[in-house]
Amino acid sequence: MSLGTNLYTLRARVGMSQDTLAEKLEVSRQSVSKWETDASVPELEKLIKLAELFGVTLDDLILGDAGAPSARPLSEEPRRDAWGPGRGKSPVSHGQLTAGNVLLILSAALPLALLLFWGLSGLLLGAYLDLILLPCGVICRKCPKRAALWSAWVVWLWADACVTGAMGFSTWSWLSVLWANPEVLAQMSGRLIFSGVMSVSLVGMTAWTLWSFRRVRLPRTWKNIALTVAAWLARVAVGVLAGYVMASLARTGNTRLLSLVHSPLFLLQDALTPAAITLTVALLRKRSGEE
Repeated sequence: MSLGTNLYTLRARVGMSQDTLAEKLEVSRQSVSKWETDASVPELEKLIKLAELFGVTLDDLILGDAGAPSARPLSEEPRRDAWGPGRGKSPVSHGQLTAGNVLLILSAALPLALLLFWGLSGLLLGAYLDLILLPCGVICRKCPKRAALWSAWVVWLWADACVTGAMGFSTWSWLSVLWANPEVLAQMSGRLIFSGVMSVSLVGMTAWTLWSFRRVRLPRTWKNIALTVAAWLARVAVGVLAGYVMASLARTGNTRLLSLVHSPLFLLQDALTPAAITLTVALLRKRSGEE
């Protein structure tokens, strides 16, 4: 059998579409189609990934019979998501699992301890700190990859909510203030300084995210293109909505409602920005094997 015939047989055996296989290999569907019709040959790196994916040797994939019993369907791969004895290996390291357990224990114990010392105000403070401890604990236990990145985003968004809610300034407010009144540089207020710090840190977090996903490539399918466009449209829509709502509430003098909706809107805006940028970079990144 030819390589293309073997590849088609193995893919059909596990019930995988060309689109799915292309996404796993980070190539286009057209590339997979060319491989299966013997119009082109995969690179060595892709051949190795194909052999690992279908559970066959390189010889069997290239020259052998795809009907040989060495080919193991994906559904028969051992489960690695159970953590109990005899149920497979934990998907996260022991140290990361321990850190997650410690954070979850702290999330339960800290509010109670603060309640004993400071009463109801301490309990509220503990619940506020749990917005960091609880999600970071779950991330450490459940995310085998990029746990540090996701935990850092939790901390950053929490800090962004604190600064936005307490000071009434969003991450990029300092730009609009400086644009309207450049003389303010001579008398930088604390709120503007915090806004600038959050802007710089957002750029840093976005750069870290891009670096972490530097090897991730999104196939240019309609689904991925629509997802990226939707992320940018949502980012623009939230920004416009936030500005309109803030201006409308300011004119009516409804400061209570203004303080309630201000922080969530700008927090969502700040979260959508790096998401849209990362999706765009992954989508535009050139995929090997694509012509």
